[in-house]
Amino acid sequence: MSRRSLVCAALAGAAAIGGGCSGSGPGRDAPNLLVITLDTTRGDRLGCYGYEPAHTPVIDALAASGTCFLSAFAPTPFTLPSHSTLMTGNHPPGHGVHVNYSGRVAVSDEVRPLADVLAARGYRTGAFIAARVLNEHCGLARGFERYSDIGPLPDDDPEAPERLARPGDLVCDDALAWLDETADAPFFAWVHFFDAHDPYTPREGFEDVGEHPYDGEVAFIDTQVERLLDWLDARGLRERTLVVLAGDHGEGLGEHGEETHGLFVYDTTMRVPLMFSRPGSVTPGHRPRTTVGLVDVMPTILAQLDVAAPGEIEGRDLSPMLAGGDPGGGFAYFESEYGMRTMGWAPLRGWVEHPWKYTEAPQRELFHLEDDPGETRNLVTERPEVAERMRAALTAFRESTPRREVTEAHDGTDEARELAMLGYLESSFELPEGTVLEDLRDPRDAYDVYYQTKHASELLKEDRHAEALAVIEPLVERSPESARIWTVLGSARLELGRFAGAAEAYRESLVRNPDLPGTILGLGDALRGQGLVGEAIAAYERCVALDATQGQAFSRLGLLRAQRGEVDAALAALRRFVELEPDSPNARCNLAGVLAQGGRGQEALGELRTALRLDPACKQAHVGLTMILEGSGRREEGLAARRAAHAALPDDADLAAGLAWVLATSGNERLRSPGEAVALARGARAAAPANPRFADVLAAALAAAGDFPAAVAAAEQALAGARGRLAPELVSAMEARLLAYRAGRAHRE
Repeated sequence: MSRRSLVCAALAGAAAIGGGCSGSGPGRDAPNLLVITLDTTRGDRLGCYGYEPAHTPVIDALAASGTCFLSAFAPTPFTLPSHSTLMTGNHPPGHGVHVNYSGRVAVSDEVRPLADVLAARGYRTGAFIAARVLNEHCGLARGFERYSDIGPLPDDDPEAPERLARPGDLVCDDALAWLDETADAPFFAWVHFFDAHDPYTPREGFEDVGEHPYDGEVAFIDTQVERLLDWLDARGLRERTLVVLAGDHGEGLGEHGEETHGLFVYDTTMRVPLMFSRPGSVTPGHRPRTTVGLVDVMPTILAQLDVAAPGEIEGRDLSPMLAGGDPGGGFAYFESEYGMRTMGWAPLRGWVEHPWKYTEAPQRELFHLEDDPGETRNLVTERPEVAERMRAALTAFRESTPRREVTEAHDGTDEARELAMLGYLESSFELPEGTVLEDLRDPRDAYDVYYQTKHASELLKEDRHAEALAVIEPLVERSPESARIWTVLGSARLELGRFAGAAEAYRESLVRNPDLPGTILGLGDALRGQGLVGEAIAAYERCVALDATQGQAFSRLGLLRAQRGEVDAALAALRRFVELEPDSPNARCNLAGVLAQGGRGQEALGELRTALRLDPACKQAHVGLTMILEGSGRREEGLAARRAAHAALPDDADLAAGLAWVLATSGNERLRSPGEAVALARGARAAAPANPRFADVLAAALAAAGDFPAAVAAAEQALAGARGRLAPELVSAMEARLLAYRAGRAHRE
């Protein structure tokens, strides 16, 4: 049956069952909607799909109470684009999102999410999200009166990896509290569980479930689904509520060489659980084999709720199958652009018409899913007529499917950092127009390169720079087309101080992906390391022109402009840094330094005091405050600032020595405190016995206290350590002080 015929038949069936779509608002007895999405959950690891070691009795019972689709496919192996398809009824080209985050973007404004449609009909709407990858800025919050997500993470949050997601019991608590508040109005609740995700750490009591820790995580989710269904039962709402449970993608678990998900498009990551249940309205125990996709969920829901679907919707209504039919045929489009966007490799795109599955790639694949469910026998050469038919269907689909642009949206967090903590590489590269697929590297031939690149990136984050370099260098020859590899190579060299080599690597990366701000920032740092100030400034300017949220680029730009005496330009850049990172003490200190350079000491003091409110232990702010106060003749305030610095950082030998020096040598008798100075100086000397400066301070303190023999001994030790190490003028000053101590005179500033 053709795609058009199948859609027409589905719509006709929906009209026969549901009586057509009404334009009026919902009455008090209108059906409720509960959508449960299980992140990273393979259908074939649930009991209802035949997995005997599973412990998923609640989900299995839900499947038995309604229609359970045996051949349901995700459009991508990623959370955000798959949920975007489920919630908009559009394929990835139609809503614009192809990978997670996809470069700080959100679902296209040209499509209407399910919540937006139902809210307009008077439904109460609440979403309860378990992972930051689906946070509000991603575009799916439109129409939800309550969108409970993770929220932004501070850059210095030590628990950030744990807080990128929240456990299912907390999500469920949140959802149930909101449901209790919905009174009698029809509701749409979306509850998202993220527990079945790498790293696999089952909750207590679920460690020994199944054959893999992953199975224990899935079993825990089952208990949370039970809580939601129990809530419906307790309030007598089960028959009035359409329950939809779907996976967004699966997990490789080592099959086909893929440990997690994202790079490949085998059924391990693309075939997902999908079931609809509503006693009295959805046929129980029905298990159709017709190929369906997550794109079909929204139109089916709207038909079941008797709500008109938006005109741009691409999915088809599956209501005939909820009524017990199984027309056969059906189709699903799927893709993975992750290898392309991260490594410059070929995208994978494919087409499923049960039992056939076709993947378009440099090495095309065709599998018969009934005879070969493990996808181990490629039949492209044995069944060329099927392969060509599937290829033609895929081509026709891609040519006829709308392509919409994503909407720019960013909540100010470090995208690359968060993706890395979730186990992904940042993905921004797109192939140039006219690229021939067969000329690209097939991701399935280079999966080890991808994983080694990830490993090198993780080593860099752990400051194991030499190890990262050893891992990444051989990969350049294996996949020279990958901008990502060149960027990691540049970063490793930069951290090791190999600035020329770092600049070379960053330039190679930018040849392949010219507009990646993070790489341009790295190039600027490498150029700055070589002393090429003008070239570094040009790189930072280019970086901020591409992305005006690059705070670190503005910071470096401001400091280099100040270095060249361009105070006004430096202040403009550093003020922008403060705007972008208002809670950063470093941003305030950098701005204060240039304000002081420009003779605006009072403004500088204000910024430094703000920095200390943000972080009372910020040494840079304490030192800057002291220098400006003392430099402007405000000696008493300067001493108070030194005392505050020492109180905030009592173990800092530099600050202790600096305070001791003032207490010992001040020309203002009221500011001197020789005994206190000796104690502070002894502490600093004990912390760093080989530092001649600290011995010099101790000598001055002892002399101020009248112990000239001890002062002479300390001064002689200071000179012995200073000669050949410190600048000649400093050594000369120490010699002069030694002569004074021998003559019984203390040093005064």
